[in-house]
Amino acid sequence: CRGAGTTISKPCTQCRGAGRERITRTIAVKIPPGVNGESQIRLNGEGEPGFNGGPPGDLYLALDIKEHPVFTRDDDDLFYSMPISVAQAALGDDVEIPTLEGTHTLKIPAGTQPGQVFRLKGQGVAHLRGHGRGDEIVMANVVIPKSLTQEQKDLFGELGGSLGIPAHDTDKGFFDRVRDAFR
Repeated sequence: CRGAGTTISKPCTQCRGAGRERITRTIAVKIPPGVNGESQIRLNGEGEPGFNGGPPGDLYLALDIKEHPVFTRDDDDLFYSMPISVAQAALGDDVEIPTLEGTHTLKIPAGTQPGQVFRLKGQGVAHLRGHGRGDEIVMANVVIPKSLTQEQKDLFGELGGSLGIPAHDTDKGFFDRVRDAFR
């Protein structure tokens, strides 16, 4: 009788006298903006039915958030590594930056250094329990070309010479060039 004080002479085949049966159903759930992998959502009254006619319990959803292919998230801030060329870093440029809402034009000043950080206020993830949003942090990633044409090598050589950087003497070995630099 499981403490009920009565026995069921002909229990049903579905619940075997328990008075409840397991069914599968789909529930639409609204996920609020700003949730993270530590968030849980409680659905009142959507859990297991109670014993002896008691009310149903609550259903808790544990969220697993996928990583974004472009952004890295830290709390409500987003981080983006912006690839720019040596010319863009030296001369400055207007660059299109991806955001959650589309694109944003960011003015890169002349003389931008590798690793320099720019902050786009309010372009991050929405605050979970409040108003506003985090920021998008953009880091300049100066991309150095791995292979150059002869013309590009000549132009970089001229640039290096005009900046006071001695051109390579390709006839000498590495250690010869280092020794000459310290004489």
